[in-house]
Amino acid sequence: MKDQRRHFRYRLRWPAALLIGQEAGGGQLIEGRLHDLSVGGASVLTELHLRSVERLTLVLLPPPLIRGQEQKTITVHSKLVYSVYSNDHMCFRAGLQFVRFDADGRYLLEERLSHHLPVFERAPA
Repeated sequence: MKDQRRHFRYRLRWPAALLIGQEAGGGQLIEGRLHDLSVGGASVLTELHLRSVERLTLVLLPPPLIRGQEQKTITVHSKLVYSVYSNDHMCFRAGLQFVRFDADGRYLLEERLSHHLPVFERAPA
């Protein structure tokens, strides 16, 4: 049986920020950390359960590959797919589906992921 995901997934622990409700001019900023990432979505670890959130903005903060390089941010508007408590991590894990990247965000993400090895998981037989 083959994995049904369309994109390779990468286990990365980059810092991330979730912006919720910014359309109304305010909004809430939640700090988190990536659990895994692809060009189509992400799994983010956070202290807050996001059960009543539908749309949010994810800001990724990948560390520079070379010391002294400028840190770039990648901003992507996302749809919340799930939010569950993870006993392994003792916090909540939110699954996000990417809807739209700001500026050259998709290019920056693809370029950065090209420097990492993807994680291959087998689907149950």
